[in-house]
Amino acid sequence: MYYQSEAALDRAAPADRAFVQEFVASARHRDEDHQVRRVVGLMRDYGSIDFAAEYAARIADTAREKFDDAFADCADSPALAFLRALVPFMIQRQS
Repeated sequence: MYYQSEAALDRAAPADRAFVQEFVASARHRDEDHQVRRVVGLMRDYGSIDFAAEYAARIADTAREKFDDAFADCADSPALAFLRALVPFMIQRQS
């Protein structure tokens, strides 16, 4: 399967691609905030962040549909409402 992140990396400028590949391959720079910010910026610039958000939204839509089908026979309750709220919470949360 060809993933969006691979496509974004293929479209990246050679210097950007080399930087990301070095970052992923080496743990030594991962604690440096400016390196992490640069990788996140590149992910945003090349469309990976938008793709991931759109993909997550599609998964959430499917999860909501399946949830409603799976729990159709259950009476409304606080526990059911809590479970139903988990999917949007996980999609909307920011790290």
